[in-house]
Amino acid sequence: MRSSELEEEIRHRQSAISRLEEEIARLQSGIDSMSHELEAKGKEVLNIRSEANRTLRYVYLWNLTTSAIKRKENDSILLLIRHSTSNWEASLPACFFR
Repeated sequence: MRSSELEEEIRHRQSAISRLEEEIARLQSGIDSMSHELEAKGKEVLNIRSEANRTLRYVYLWNLTTSAIKRKENDSILLLIRHSTSNWEASLPACFFR
């Protein structure tokens, strides 16, 4: 091969390498964006799960209170349940009381 042919081959390969590096950078940017979105969605799921658990505990305590009233259990148990329920009510978002 002649020197000019080798130089042309080198330019061709350098150009191909540059295009591949640009594609890698574009793909990495997409991966970073998706990772950020996935992290945000994971936090959202955890928040929803936490709210659901709080609501379930509140409903459970409410049901305990209702059952205790119906059975007319002793006042100390009712007081304990009411206290627990008021603590849960205080931690619930205002939208639960509309």
